[in-house]
Amino acid sequence: MKIKEIGESIINNWPVKILSLAIAVLLFYFYRLNTTEEYYINVPLEIILNDNFVVADTHPTDVRISLRGSSESFFLINEKDITAYVDFSAKEKSGLYREPIKIKKRGNALSADPLEIKVKPTEIRLRIEQKYVKKVPVIPVIKGLSSGNYEVVDSSIKPDIITIEGPQSIVEKITLIKTEDINIQNRKESFVIPVKLEKINDLAKIVEGNEVQFYGKVGKNFVSRNIGPIEIELKGKNNNMVYDIDFKTGSINLEAEKNIINFIDSENCYLYVDLSEFDTPGIYNLPVIVSISGIKGEVLVTGFTPETVTVNIVIKGR
Repeated sequence: MKIKEIGESIINNWPVKILSLAIAVLLFYFYRLNTTEEYYINVPLEIILNDNFVVADTHPTDVRISLRGSSESFFLINEKDITAYVDFSAKEKSGLYREPIKIKKRGNALSADPLEIKVKPTEIRLRIEQKYVKKVPVIPVIKGLSSGNYEVVDSSIKPDIITIEGPQSIVEKITLIKTEDINIQNRKESFVIPVKLEKINDLAKIVEGNEVQFYGKVGKNFVSRNIGPIEIELKGKNNNMVYDIDFKTGSINLEAEKNIINFIDSENCYLYVDLSEFDTPGIYNLPVIVSISGIKGEVLVTGFTPETVTVNIVIKGR
């Protein structure tokens, strides 16, 4: 066929041919429209910052993604194939900034066709501050009562100093970190347990992690008490002698187990001087001896008065 004939065939009845082409395009468009579907997913929002800066206020942690395409495309796409992020890494001063949320495709999302992706919200405003780091002490919070005569007599936390970091306006105000409640109810033996730390702030974090070791030393629960006045007895006296003592009474300081302390009084406690080796007249400075009897349990004498007494011994009748 000659070129002239080809040209004439193209332009012959051209309105009809153009209309047919337009109809074909519309049919194709409506077919694609009717065979596409819309699917919604929520994905985490990644915040990209300069290493010297941190987020200083609350912000969306995830965004809503709308996917439009064929059902076959959705079947192949995994939610991990689409990520959302916003980039503040170019910001080098503390302040409030606005940046668009961007989408990154990977995996099957790269080859899915047709696939239209939209994100909501389309941008976020975010306050950032310079990262601030400091060390603070850890304070244990002990709850409950030990069993009976036992108590936590000593304790320690490791580590007892931890490092925290976050926005300067927040971290500067934190002076210590408390542990969660440490229950010592009914413990009779020393123990070591892991303990979680209380949450300090959503925008600050503990560098070493959120757990420390608590060491509790359990011992018997001793209570102090002073018993007195107690008459000072003279034992081993010679019937031919007369004895004069400068202190007639004294007192005892003691510690005892909690459940027996109230059963100790001047009927159980004794102060006396042993005169069995002193049977000649004279003035003697003699030690006072302490005795506790009739008590079942551990009793510790921590002090007593007087510790010595002066005894004047004379022959009877003189």
